[in-house]
Amino acid sequence: MTNRDKTKESALKLFNEMGYANVRLQHISDDCLVSVGNMAYHFKNKQAILKAVYEDLAQRHQSLLSDLNQVPIFDYMDEHFQKVYRVVETYQFFYLDTNDIIRSDEEIALKYTQYLKWEKEQLIQVFRFNVSRGSFLPMSEDTLAHLSELISLIKQGWVNPVILKDPEANQRFKTFIWDTLYPYFSERGVTEYEQMRKLHQTNW
Repeated sequence: MTNRDKTKESALKLFNEMGYANVRLQHISDDCLVSVGNMAYHFKNKQAILKAVYEDLAQRHQSLLSDLNQVPIFDYMDEHFQKVYRVVETYQFFYLDTNDIIRSDEEIALKYTQYLKWEKEQLIQVFRFNVSRGSFLPMSEDTLAHLSELISLIKQGWVNPVILKDPEANQRFKTFIWDTLYPYFSERGVTEYEQMRKLHQTNW
């Protein structure tokens, strides 16, 4: 592993454990056993490390949504929701401190705003596809947009210190999203959903 990757890995670990604002470069250096001088070769300051960690977070979410849009049927949606929670859990500091982070860094604020817009568009495509195949009820464009925003907000607001200690947090996250989507299912969608639940009943 390169010193750059070691630095990012330790920074992510410490941001999660201590909160971004409480971590100093020396903390990261001590954890990854890379001198502050060597870290400076890759990152001029803690803000630069934060930006690199955020880029990794954004890339993982983008990859998951792009993969889902290849085959956005219920089974793949279910798998997607589980993977999304794992990413949120892995980068929990960002979701716990979102407001402070975006207030402190205009570049991240802009990129995060752009990402949320893209995420909403991708979710609309997923839901529109399921309308077209008869698993969702017919919806107006406004309803599609509203539903995609709801799912995005659940992801953004799900993490808190209490939930993170819950061993069932991943399952609760997934169930909450499905419960939000359920009223929009057609009869075919309800049948498909119940069949999926029975097939994966050990995970429900």
